[in-house]
Amino acid sequence: MTDDQRRDAELVRCILCGDETAFDALYKRHKSRLYGFIVNKIDDRRDAEELTNDTFLKAEEHLHTLQEPEKVLNWMFSIASQLIAGWHRRHKNPVRRKVTPTFTRLKVKPRRLLLSIRLPRNTQ
Repeated sequence: MTDDQRRDAELVRCILCGDETAFDALYKRHKSRLYGFIVNKIDDRRDAEELTNDTFLKAEEHLHTLQEPEKVLNWMFSIASQLIAGWHRRHKNPVRRKVTPTFTRLKVKPRRLLLSIRLPRNTQ
């Protein structure tokens, strides 16, 4: 276990014991890495900031389920990945349908259609 992992594990233990300053420390410690990861995947700074915050909110909410506290950063990256996938689903471009010209749907010959548009009604 690295020193960083030891520090993360200690922060997680402190958070679970109710130490709010420990969560602030975890946030400051990993915010920029998570933000960089997210903004690289969605290329929208405002939404990346929001997803970064959502990642920390979900992490705080489910921290008690984390089995390996020393791997909290990897765990938060997986939370961020899930949020990114949801973001992409919500921002998917709608499929454009091919529009067929009206005269083919009406089964009218194009020349007849053009003539009916140009000529006054009494000369059609």
